[in-house]
Amino acid sequence: MVGRMEKSAHIPYQVLHTLKQAGLETAWPTRCALCDKPGAPLCEACKLSLPFIDQSLACPLCGAPAGLRQCTECNSVMLRTCGLSRLPFDSCSNSVVLDERSLKVVTTFKDGGERLLGDQIAFYLACLVNPSWYNTLNAITYVPASPQSMKRRGFDHGMLLAHALSAAIGIPSLGLLARPATQDQRRLNRLERLENMRQAFAVNPAAKPKMPRSVLLIDDVMTTGATLYAASMALKANGAQQVRCLTFARA
Repeated sequence: MVGRMEKSAHIPYQVLHTLKQAGLETAWPTRCALCDKPGAPLCEACKLSLPFIDQSLACPLCGAPAGLRQCTECNSVMLRTCGLSRLPFDSCSNSVVLDERSLKVVTTFKDGGERLLGDQIAFYLACLVNPSWYNTLNAITYVPASPQSMKRRGFDHGMLLAHALSAAIGIPSLGLLARPATQDQRRLNRLERLENMRQAFAVNPAAKPKMPRSVLLIDDVMTTGATLYAASMALKANGAQQVRCLTFARA
């Protein structure tokens, strides 16, 4: 009898989570990250105001916004400044140009703790997925947060984005990369970023024996490309045959 009462009194986790979110929403209503309008983490008007990249004009290799005919970012001269002869990934696409508005979306999500923005950012990433990739992609992975960032924020924003994107497109999310402590990239210039990222990434030991053949690597912002370069090289050095990259904002 006691057992039956305990079982009937048990409230499913999802119900508790829903009740908790409803309580939080009542006490602290969700507001737009850009205009502070209540109701959604990003209102419809502010969504339309973001500087979306015209994918028909972007570089098909590195995703530079105006690099279709002659890319100024992934040409041989620029790659040599990174110590590269070719791009470490197979392609890269970006949703928006990094400006004051898109940067505020990113910082509100990561540093402001507005995790609901993760679903919106993941939606924009999902829009970049080429339908032909579904036949080859085996896994989504992400640039993991540094230990310093994890301690400061309390969550791994990359993991959250990967899980949300996985739910949107039906491709499994795997934590393939591990990352030791590195200096915060936001305070560094181009050359310092490249040096900071060299050998920064390792593959999780559990992933090495069963590395997916084709991987979709995601991040929130692409600035110099140093982070995506290093992460892509780590994945390919450990068995990935193809790495495609997606980011929300491109500097």
